[in-house]
Amino acid sequence: MTARAKRLRFVEIGGGLVIASSLGKMLTLACAAAVLPACLITERKDYREAPSLPPSIVTPATATLPLDRVIVLEDVGGADGGVGELRFDVIVREPNVSDHVEARVFVNRPAAVTQDAFPYLKSIDQVPTNLTSARPSERPYAFVVDATGLNPVGCNKIELIVASGFIGSITPLDASESARVVWWAGPRGADLAACP
Repeated sequence: MTARAKRLRFVEIGGGLVIASSLGKMLTLACAAAVLPACLITERKDYREAPSLPPSIVTPATATLPLDRVIVLEDVGGADGGVGELRFDVIVREPNVSDHVEARVFVNRPAAVTQDAFPYLKSIDQVPTNLTSARPSERPYAFVVDATGLNPVGCNKIELIVASGFIGSITPLDASESARVVWWAGPRGADLAACP
């Protein structure tokens, strides 16, 4: 092969390589220009976990023993004229719809008893979730108190506490994640100042 043929062949190959190399660079630059603006993060977002909100307890409009009045025991008499049992219907509002909620009912627990309240504990239940409802944060809950354990001539305190869990009989694991309501019951004209 002559020197001139070698030079022509190199020029042909070299020219094609330069053009192919330039096209490759231009395509890479075009792809980068199209994709890079979509990948740029221009501001920093601080994604924090949503705050955990405490539960609350309300009585529905249909409740026979609402929270806003004293229960007169003569008005809720049983078939035999005496008071057999008191049924309490409430709604536990828990914004954290999948959280575990435990309910404890105490009867006539003196306010000074804050540690060992087991003698006054009448019920321990789990408040079931209500995820299939249109209002999953509202959990219907009902409990019954046997009236034979109530003071028939004085004032009685019926207390419901809900929390994610308890330490001992009455102390919620986290006081900020609990709710408490009280009903008062007694005979007509009972002295509410004497309530426990």
